[in-house]
Amino acid sequence: MENLGVYLARDANGIQSNKNLDFSKAHHFVVGYTINFDSDKQLKIEVYDQELYSIPVIPGSSYSMINNPGGYLNDLMINKGEGRNRGIDVTFEKYLTEGYYYLATASLYDSKYTGGDGVERNSRYNGKFACNFLFGKEFIFDNGNILGLNLRTSFTGGEYYEPVDLPLSIRQNREVLDLANAFNESLKNFYYIDISLLYRINYETFGITFALQIKNLLNEKPVTGYSYNTLLKGLDENRPLGIIPMFNCKIDF
Repeated sequence: MENLGVYLARDANGIQSNKNLDFSKAHHFVVGYTINFDSDKQLKIEVYDQELYSIPVIPGSSYSMINNPGGYLNDLMINKGEGRNRGIDVTFEKYLTEGYYYLATASLYDSKYTGGDGVERNSRYNGKFACNFLFGKEFIFDNGNILGLNLRTSFTGGEYYEPVDLPLSIRQNREVLDLANAFNESLKNFYYIDISLLYRINYETFGITFALQIKNLLNEKPVTGYSYNTLLKGLDENRPLGIIPMFNCKIDF
């Protein structure tokens, strides 16, 4: 089921043209193999194929709800779109024993879709690969208090995007997307690190936890897309905030 706004939206004539859309559907096929080395270590390999069908698309357009990141849409859609996701996931994990844990994952995949014009393209989320590593360590003191350290690193492929048709946008004084070249180019790969440090004080009937978390420790600000600037008659690069520090205190009874 899509967001309720898709079914409730009305066109310029006040008609709910999408109120009778059917569900998006999919077949999932997964083959996995798990190797247990010790009581606390495991290697898992999975190969998967996801075949999507009955996806809402706009007739004659490259648009598909597969790529919808959210937002308002009132165009007429039909359940004629398709898509597929295929890949392999490898996970090596050590559970929390002896005061520490770690988890390493690697994914290679391919994600395609077919819009309302019948053309197969890269989906927005076809980053091709994703690698993650998590590590955590706990130090337990004689008084029962706990000091914890957690680290997460991630290296992922860039998303594909719909480019802006700059000449046409200038002529119409508004952003116009180059849908003929939708999802032909991808953004740059993205690498980031998150780190957190916590200290828990345990009392007889409650506990207090102080935590400091730093998201995107390296202050990476990759381009996440482009938008048309009507004032400067050019393109603006959309970038995230960068490093985000957070501090919190929690009391458990």
